[in-house]
Amino acid sequence: HFAVSGTNEIAERISASDAVLISETTDSTTYDDLTTNGPTVSVQTGAFALVIVHGSMENFGAGSARMSYEISGATSDAPADNRGVGFFGAASGNINASDVSLWTALNPGTNTFTAKYRVSSGTGNFRSRRIIVMPF
Repeated sequence: HFAVSGTNEIAERISASDAVLISETTDSTTYDDLTTNGPTVSVQTGAFALVIVHGSMENFGAGSARMSYEISGATSDAPADNRGVGFFGAASGNINASDVSLWTALNPGTNTFTAKYRVSSGTGNFRSRRIIVMPF
């Protein structure tokens, strides 16, 4: 698709997606990679991008399981609980969840979005992990 890149200018932008569909676990209480990193996408952005993450998750203990993403490249931003999805509840529950975030202050250029995972306690299990980025 095309997006405004300046006064009387447009730029082609190509959306990207990636998925990791296998089941993997972590007991890290800080955002980290799972055994299979990602999903990850690198896209050419302007200052804006719409980011969608989706995952199926559970916690085998009493804690939460969270999926967020970091941004690297032209922009650097660490994963955060306020953008992403999470499971909060009793052991052996499961949730499928998606989050949509509109970024309005990216540095134009190549930005890479990589999913990261953490728990508050216990062991988190993550499946059907997806990320979609629509740059503007």
